[in-house]
Amino acid sequence: MSKQVFVIDSEGYFVKPYMLKESEELESNMIEIAPPDGIYQPFKWDGGQWVSDLTQEEIDEIKANEPVPPPSNEELKKENEELKQKLANAEQRLSDNESAMVSVMDTVSLKGGA
Repeated sequence: MSKQVFVIDSEGYFVKPYMLKESEELESNMIEIAPPDGIYQPFKWDGGQWVSDLTQEEIDEIKANEPVPPPSNEELKKENEELKQKLANAEQRLSDNESAMVSVMDTVSLKGGA
């Protein structure tokens, strides 16, 4: 059975994941402990744990520039319903305004204006 290991370079920096076959020996440039989720590259193995070379400021800048995940179907459905309601309200106001304009025009006509 194979297992995943993590290859490092001569300075301890992560290079790539690797599937170590049962017939292969673990080499000195292979680490069995997975890098933690959310660690940003470049990172390296310091002999006991994975550490990032980035400062907190650099990490914050990366996070600020990450793409925003798309909205869920539920969020889209809710937004769609809200937009449908706004459209219905706008159509009603337009209809009311048209009726008011017709009424004003009729009043002006009856009084002999225009």
